[in-house]
Amino acid sequence: MAEILRINAGKRTYELAAPKIRVPSGDDLAYLAGIVDGEGSARFGRGRPFLAIYNSDPHLKRWLKAQTGISARETDRRGRVPGWTWRIDAARDLHRICAALLPLLIVKQADVQVVMDHLEQKYGERLSG
Repeated sequence: MAEILRINAGKRTYELAAPKIRVPSGDDLAYLAGIVDGEGSARFGRGRPFLAIYNSDPHLKRWLKAQTGISARETDRRGRVPGWTWRIDAARDLHRICAALLPLLIVKQADVQVVMDHLEQKYGERLSG
């Protein structure tokens, strides 16, 4: 049984959830790009790409929710300042926000490009649907 699962693991395809994120425009998008450059991370966790912002300012947390519709999650940093993480890992949401941010990023541009390339290679045309 384990061998059958191993053989088919690489052939699995997943349905992509409909996009939920609202992509800001204009100055708000530029501000978000600055936040991602300074406080953010575009990486892979357990083989899946994600974009995250780590912070402790409640005003920024509320601003992100108002601009994108995505809430931040509280993080437990025992003995440190309580913080939160705003994280996008749904493929279509991630692709949409990365595509909008990419031309505006400076520091994290290469990292976001790697995430975009991975998503496009894995999902292709299904990302736009």
